[in-house]
Amino acid sequence: MLSNVEYLNERLNGSPYSIPVDALGLKKATYLIEQCDSIFDQFKVAQELFSKQQEEIQRSIHLIIGSQEVYESNKLELTGLSLELTHAEIRKLNQNFQSLKSYVAKIAISADKSLVDVLGLHTASVFAREIANDFIANDAPLREIDLRNLHKSTLPNETWSGSYRTEPVTISGSKHEPPEHFDVPRAMSELVGWLNTTSAPPPLAAAVAHSWLTIIHPFKDGNGRVARLLATLVLLRHNYPPLIVRSKDKLQYLDALAASDSGGDLLALFELFVTSIRYVLRTYSDTDQAKRLFDADLAQDPELRYHLWSKHLIYFVDKLRNDLKPNFTVDRLSVPPPSTLILLENLNSTGNTWLAKVKNKSNTDILLWLGFPTRTMRDNWNLDPNAPSIFLSQRDTNMGAIRPYVRLKELDSSALVINEISLVASPDHVHFIRIGLDVQEKSLDEIIAALVRSIIQFSERN
Repeated sequence: MLSNVEYLNERLNGSPYSIPVDALGLKKATYLIEQCDSIFDQFKVAQELFSKQQEEIQRSIHLIIGSQEVYESNKLELTGLSLELTHAEIRKLNQNFQSLKSYVAKIAISADKSLVDVLGLHTASVFAREIANDFIANDAPLREIDLRNLHKSTLPNETWSGSYRTEPVTISGSKHEPPEHFDVPRAMSELVGWLNTTSAPPPLAAAVAHSWLTIIHPFKDGNGRVARLLATLVLLRHNYPPLIVRSKDKLQYLDALAASDSGGDLLALFELFVTSIRYVLRTYSDTDQAKRLFDADLAQDPELRYHLWSKHLIYFVDKLRNDLKPNFTVDRLSVPPPSTLILLENLNSTGNTWLAKVKNKSNTDILLWLGFPTRTMRDNWNLDPNAPSIFLSQRDTNMGAIRPYVRLKELDSSALVINEISLVASPDHVHFIRIGLDVQEKSLDEIIAALVRSIIQFSERN
C-alpha cells in the first residue's frame, strides 16, 4: 500500500513539484489529501443542493459567479470595470463563445480599455468552459493552442496576444527568473502533457497548473489572468466550480506565489485555492446568502456601518505605517468589501482576510489579519453586531509548517502581548484591545501607539 507521500508523488511525477520523502513530507502529504477529500465531500453536497433550486435561481447564481470571476481576476491586475458595471455587461451578453468572440472583435478597437478587459476575460472564461465540456463529453485532450486562444481572447486588442513571448521577461516582485523565450514552447508542451495524463486531485492539479504557468511566464503580458483561467479549466474538467481568487486576498495570493516561485512549495497556494473553492461552493449551497453578500458588494452606497469600519481600517494601517517608519515597512493592498464585514459579524470564518504585513531588515515578519471576534471579546463587551477583530501572527520558519504564519504567543511579560484589536463600526471613536483575558476600551490612536511599542519590542527580542 502506498504511503501518502508516494501516492501524491506518483501524481506529481513529470511536474516541477514533489513532496519530500521524510516525516515533514508525510505531514504535508497527509494534510493535502485530507483537504482534497474534504472539499470533494463539500462539492458533492453543494452539487446536490444546487440541483434542487429553481432554474431561475440557478441562472442568477451562475451570473453572480461569472461576474465575480471576471471582476476579481481583473482587479488583481488593477484593470477592468467596477463590480456593478462588470455584472451589467456580462448580464447582457450571449453565452456562446463564437458569438462573444465576434462581438468583442467588432467593438474592441473603439471601446474603452477597461470594458475590453471585461469582455475579453469573460469571453476567455466561456471558452474555458467549452474546452472543459469537450473533455467531459469526448475526453478531448488539452492543447497548447487552447491556452494561446485563452490568452488571445483575454487580450483581444494586442497584436501579440495568442503568441508566446519572443524576449526575456522578469516577474515584478519575484526573484524567480523565467526560462529563456526560446525554451517556452518546450516548457509549455511539458505542462500541457502533464495535465493530460495526471490523476492528481483537481484542487492540487489546479495549484500545480497555475504555479507552473506563472514560472514559465509564456506571454508578454496577461500571465496571471491566463494562469487563473487554466486553474479554472482544470477544475471545470472535473465538474468543480471555477477558481475565484478574490482581490481582498491579493496579499495572501502574492505571498503564496512567492513561496511557489522561490522554493517550489505549493502548500500556501493550494491552501488559498481550497479556501477560494470553498467560498464558491457555499455560493451554490446557500443561494440566499450568496445573493445578499453579492448585493452588498454591488451597492454603490454601502451601509453607514461599512463606511465607518473601512474608514477606521484605512486610518489604522496608514497611521501604523507612518509611526513605524523608517525601520519597518507596512504593506496593505486594499480594504475588504462589505461582504467581508457581514461574514465576520456573523462569525463566519469565510470572511477571514489578510490586512497588512509588517516587516523590517531584521527579518521581523508580522501578519495582521481580520477574523471574527473571540468569545472573550464578545462576552466582555456584548458587541452587537459583532465587530470584526484584528489578530497578529508571525512568519512560521519551521520547515514542516502547514501554513505560512502562526498566531503570536506570549513568550513572557515583555514580549508582544496584544492578542486582539476590535475596531467598532461606530462614530463614537471607541474601540477595544485584548491582552490575555483583559479587554480594554481605548481610542484608535491609543491602540496604534500600543501596537507600535509592541512590534518594536517584539523585533528587538527576536
